[in-house]
Amino acid sequence: MDLQKYKSTDNRVVMKSWWTDKGYVQKIYHKSEKKHEEHLIPFENMGEVLIGHSLIPLPNPDRQWSSADIYRIAAQMVIRYSGPDKDNDYLLFLSETKEDLANWLQRIKKMNASAFVTTWDLYQVPKEDYRSHYKTIDKEPYMDEAQLPNVLDTTKDHQEHPVWQPPSFYKRRERKQSIREKRIKKLTFYLLLCHFFVSLFWVPFWSLDGEGYFSYIPTLYFSFIPLIYMFGSYMWDDSTPYRSLIDTLLLGLPWFGGLLCAKLYTPVPTEMFFALYGNVMTFAVILNGLFFLSRIPVVKKNKRSVTH
Repeated sequence: MDLQKYKSTDNRVVMKSWWTDKGYVQKIYHKSEKKHEEHLIPFENMGEVLIGHSLIPLPNPDRQWSSADIYRIAAQMVIRYSGPDKDNDYLLFLSETKEDLANWLQRIKKMNASAFVTTWDLYQVPKEDYRSHYKTIDKEPYMDEAQLPNVLDTTKDHQEHPVWQPPSFYKRRERKQSIREKRIKKLTFYLLLCHFFVSLFWVPFWSLDGEGYFSYIPTLYFSFIPLIYMFGSYMWDDSTPYRSLIDTLLLGLPWFGGLLCAKLYTPVPTEMFFALYGNVMTFAVILNGLFFLSRIPVVKKNKRSVTH
């Protein structure tokens, strides 16, 4: 599988690719210029081939949440070559059958390039990680087929083939985490603002039942809309133990603040505040329960081993 086809940009699309006696050819379509171009990387520019493992998770809808993941073993081909500017760049391929792997071994001989193998799992490693930290990969010269990945076999264990995650991986993850946190803060602000105006203009006109509680529909509104949002954010983020308590307080403030401000333009009976307090306490119990539910650790063997 040619992984270059899955890394097209908005302006540059790889239409197809093939190998010739001279090297590797890509047919590229440039959207801005509306033209096709054939790009050849000759064999003599390919200085090194790295054969690594690629452990691909197998779909298993019947598997229980706490059971171990099952991975199908494939071979990851990483070709280091020199570009027009003499800088190193990389081609990525995935070999998923024994026949394809045998073809690759024949092709590597034609390249006359140094061949290496690594036990690391290179599944879904982007080019930027190779460009910045390729030299940090532990590898050894390829000598015989016993060093190659056992293609089509399956495994449940990542200990023998840990995931390669260089410093650039963690920087990228921190950047994504920062963007996600900014989005969550923005959504939280809009959620609080929405609850303030609901409490200011709508809650004062809600009806109370005989026991002094809000009717069924308003209770659903107060409970499920914030809960869905909060639980989703807990699942994505490694929140602190006090996160759910802070969220309860933050959501309670606009509710009571809006109801207090409503007294400026319409009578608000004291029973309304007690009913709102009951809703907040119910919300707090459910929210904190969902928070600790989201913190339940998955069985350790379900996590992929990593190597820094």
